[in-house]
Amino acid sequence: MKIIRITCLLSKYIRDIYKIESDLRNKTLPSDEFVGKRKEEMIPLLEKFHNWLVEQQKIILPSSRSGKAVSYTLGQWNKIIRYLDHHLLTPDNNKIENAIRPFAVGRKNWLFSNTPRGARSSACFYSLIESAKANDLEPYYYLRYIFEKIPGCTNKEEFRNLLPDMMTQEIIKVN
Repeated sequence: MKIIRITCLLSKYIRDIYKIESDLRNKTLPSDEFVGKRKEEMIPLLEKFHNWLVEQQKIILPSSRSGKAVSYTLGQWNKIIRYLDHHLLTPDNNKIENAIRPFAVGRKNWLFSNTPRGARSSACFYSLIESAKANDLEPYYYLRYIFEKIPGCTNKEEFRNLLPDMMTQEIIKVN
């Protein structure tokens, strides 16, 4: 029963953190004002959360999963609260996790590449595709465009100009 209570309280703290963050982001405030308001609203909640974690550490068995989670969180606290200082940072790293998921899946597929050269080729394709996505390009059209242009490249600069950060949707659109 105690674990359920701890889980409910933990969920409430996390919900409150995301609620404040969401409300502030929806206001589209200038960066410095956003950071100021975020600190004003978030610091009291995070202090309360930190104090709660300290209390939990005293009563939870340290070797339990909950005990390990609480100890880890407290050990990382200074890193956890760093997001308060910059408007582009968020309380989590979900965007990055989602961005690298295809790479992680690809990494498992590289086990079947048979040779280091084949694995390197797969890695290059994954890098190009994910870089295209990161630059708001449709990967299929981007790859189609560069495969048409690469045979005509004669120097490093021409190859460099085909990288995703040098492209736009207009450049790669199919006629």
